[in-house]
Amino acid sequence: KEEKFLAPRPAIVCIEEPEANIHPKIQSELGSMLSNSIQQNIAKQILIETHSENLTLRLLKLIREKKLNPEDVAINCLYIDKNQIVRSKHINILENGDILDEWPDGFFEESLEEII
Repeated sequence: KEEKFLAPRPAIVCIEEPEANIHPKIQSELGSMLSNSIQQNIAKQILIETHSENLTLRLLKLIREKKLNPEDVAINCLYIDKNQIVRSKHINILENGDILDEWPDGFFEESLEEII
């Protein structure tokens, strides 16, 4: 099954909250579809604003499985610090799909507490 975005090649595709109103499994599958679009050069760059842990974890899994390179994915978290200033934090990704940095407070806390 071939998956394509409706955009001219090579395009920069911007997607806001693609996880809105879709099942968590489909959120994960969206990560695979985005990866395929990059690998097939359908999209030169994809900018995604998301709160989906499922989508994020799928991208990290694809790195772990060597289907994506860590440099193919950039994770930047926006958060409000204790002084009420909006900050951005880049999350470094290792070759094995693990993250090197800690998530800012409030990101994925519930899932991490359940796992730990």
